[in-house]
Amino acid sequence: MHKAAVRKILDAGLFVSVQCEDEIDYQGDDYDKAIAALEACDEIDLRVLDQDGDFVAWALVCSGLDDDETIVDHTISFERFL
Repeated sequence: MHKAAVRKILDAGLFVSVQCEDEIDYQGDDYDKAIAALEACDEIDLRVLDQDGDFVAWALVCSGLDDDETIVDHTISFERFL
């Protein structure tokens, strides 16, 4: 589920910020780098940013779960990417 969401985010012309333990592991619009960063930690904050770097949406991603269960929490504004 998180891979499809990242694809939709990037296809919409937005950027992702992947944070693990309060540190930004990746920020940008490269799908492969974003997925690698998302899968490097057990619990990740995935933030969606617009072209100006402003916050659009947020999701909590937990790796190690079934693919349809990896997004365990999110803002309402994130639902359009699911």
